[in-house]
Amino acid sequence: MGDEMSARDQASTALDPPGYVVVYDDSTRGEAEDLVRSFALEPRHLANLAARSLARTEQLIVDIDLLSLRSVQLFRLVIGKAPPAKRNWAFKIEGGAHRHASSVQADALGATWHFGADGSLLSLRQMLSIAEQPPLSAARTASLERSPGGAAILAAGHELARLFGGLSANQAISLEAVAAVSADIVKSVDLVGADAWLSSVRTHHEGTFQHCLLVTGTVASFVTQSAASEAVAVRLTKAALLHDIGKAAVPLHILDKAGRLNEQEFSAIRLHPREGFQYLSEQRRPDPQVLDAVLHHHEALDGSGYPDGLRGDQIPVMTRILTVCDIFAALVEARSYKPAMAPERAITILTEMALGGKVDYPIVRDLARAFGMQPPETIREVLRNLADGRARA
Repeated sequence: MGDEMSARDQASTALDPPGYVVVYDDSTRGEAEDLVRSFALEPRHLANLAARSLARTEQLIVDIDLLSLRSVQLFRLVIGKAPPAKRNWAFKIEGGAHRHASSVQADALGATWHFGADGSLLSLRQMLSIAEQPPLSAARTASLERSPGGAAILAAGHELARLFGGLSANQAISLEAVAAVSADIVKSVDLVGADAWLSSVRTHHEGTFQHCLLVTGTVASFVTQSAASEAVAVRLTKAALLHDIGKAAVPLHILDKAGRLNEQEFSAIRLHPREGFQYLSEQRRPDPQVLDAVLHHHEALDGSGYPDGLRGDQIPVMTRILTVCDIFAALVEARSYKPAMAPERAITILTEMALGGKVDYPIVRDLARAFGMQPPETIREVLRNLADGRARA
């Protein structure tokens, strides 16, 4: 990997790419390689950087010898006279007798937070995790409380924060509260309606929290429309609330990236189902059906999904339902780089996916009904309607 890092360094010494840049020197090359590999970072060798080339870099991880006068001088040269006011700069701090000196030097160079050399991968993962996002402000919390479904959405958000925090810190948590929160979500969506519930989520939450809550509300809408038993409804809604817990192991700069993910970033994203499955498997009394849904919610009926490339009947029905609801929620969520898609358009896309053999049409049909649509009863009718439309055209 050393040659690869050198080539990437040389190719863009003065560029400031999206995501985090990790700056290293000769003494920390091996450690930097671990950081690059673990967190999909952009490596920059300190000696290859031009003066002021990092002057406007807002997201930076510094893994240099802070007790080396040469490294400190070079770093000052590449950041210019002063660091940007808006920044997240993480400096790796030495342990033992050098801890205080390296901390003081890091602060003098513009550090906004530190991570320790001992257990650096775990501590850095926590710092870069969605688990470290600040909670809703008091004003936004009060506004959400007044919104349709607000109380259930707030409770679900708090539960997500607890779950993300547990995985990020690799700490055991109780899953008993998830079922209670899930039952309240089902009741809340049934009371206020799917459209109003999802609208409240979009108004008050962003990014991965918004997505997880939209998936959970969509699943609750589905089970309410399908008249599932209370036990089934709670189990499926619980799976929805837990389905992306593995994203606590994915750096936030990848989760919230506005543009297209590169290969390294997408590889990091693809790890989240197994990360979530592994973590939940280690908790007390996990539900096997929920575990399967967490692990396989990105599988497709034609075998093109991940992580295991399952096909057809290898994918349980509950997992297939979660997959359809997950795709629907991703389409209707609002991001800084895209507006929320209308539910009708999202159902059209899911219907096209069903025609392509990737998802179950009956699940798409029942989800459409949960949002007040009246789709054709069978996939044959969909095909017939398409044929009639082409003939008229």
